[in-house]
Amino acid sequence: MKFVMCAISCFLQVGLLMSIPFGDPCSTSAISRLSGPEEVYEVNIPKNCTSGEIDWNYPRGYLHVKLSKLRVTYSLCVVEGWATWIKGVRELTGGVNNTLNMPTAGHPACTKAVDGSTELLVLAEDTLFYMISFNYTVVGK
Repeated sequence: MKFVMCAISCFLQVGLLMSIPFGDPCSTSAISRLSGPEEVYEVNIPKNCTSGEIDWNYPRGYLHVKLSKLRVTYSLCVVEGWATWIKGVRELTGGVNNTLNMPTAGHPACTKAVDGSTELLVLAEDTLFYMISFNYTVVGK
């Protein structure tokens, strides 16, 4: 029994360490609550970042990904990562609510900036995972 508890503890500690973005200011993580109604969790991408990774622990509900870069023409894209197990991506930029194609290898899901702002809504799968991960890129003109 002691071995099992140690193994579980080690697994959780390693998993927790893997979810830390290792000092990369352009990578971030979000954690969903396991109880209660599904919620919207916000992730704000730093203005100076052009790419990064978003880890979502215990994904439930929705992840609202935002970026604002005034006076710059750009697109914000969700790119397939090593664990992109998501239900969908919706474009919310400029007040629209459009379903985008799922990000696949070489085909990201993108939204163009309106008045310097972009917003995407990432939908969690119905199945609860320990963690999912996807990448983002900012493509400018």
